[in-house]
Amino acid sequence: MADDTRAIGNIKEFNLSTDTWNSYIKRVRAFFLVNGTKAEVQTAFLITLVGNETYDLMTVLCSPDEPEKKTFDKLVEIVENHLNPKASDMAERMKLRACLQNQSETVNEYLLRLKILAMTCKFKGQESLEENLRDQFTYGLRSEKYRQRLLTERELSFTRAVTLAASLEAAQVEAKLGGGNSNAGEASHGGVYAEVQNDDIVYPITTDSKIEKCGNIDKAIDISLRI
Repeated sequence: MADDTRAIGNIKEFNLSTDTWNSYIKRVRAFFLVNGTKAEVQTAFLITLVGNETYDLMTVLCSPDEPEKKTFDKLVEIVENHLNPKASDMAERMKLRACLQNQSETVNEYLLRLKILAMTCKFKGQESLEENLRDQFTYGLRSEKYRQRLLTERELSFTRAVTLAASLEAAQVEAKLGGGNSNAGEASHGGVYAEVQNDDIVYPITTDSKIEKCGNIDKAIDISLRI
């Protein structure tokens, strides 16, 4: 620790139930850096910081040795291997391949879930990572219309796939918010109406002659899918 005995920053005890060990250790390393903590005392500081429950776990994992006799990096590795046992690359990639967009997920929420899964897949290089994310993102989209639209692109990059899907989703939401009548069962211009289901959106169609002023719904949907 630097000459100033007052530490910069504050590290709470590690919670085995809710905290992530990797993220916690990143914060501990940052704490050591800004406070000038010397390597020979880092193990002692870690033991002091993590709290009783985690220290008890360290004691069991290091037995018959004591945690205090381990280097900082070795002690971190021992706990990491226990809390997050490493799966094979293939097993991690199978999880990614099985990831499909849920009914309640937006495009961006689905994308975030894919990115988290891809972190442990160990794809070789950024190009391979983005190619695999693009393929699974497109395949896993809930909307068949979105997927078919993306597949019409000759050179579909990962970024383009995400941007296009998000645009289609935004257009669909806008159509739902701006084109429907809040009173179920009532047509906007009177008369009898039916409902056309387009993915999650229900579009009212009136038989009133004034429909021409509202535009053709099928045409509007088709235009939105050609963004």
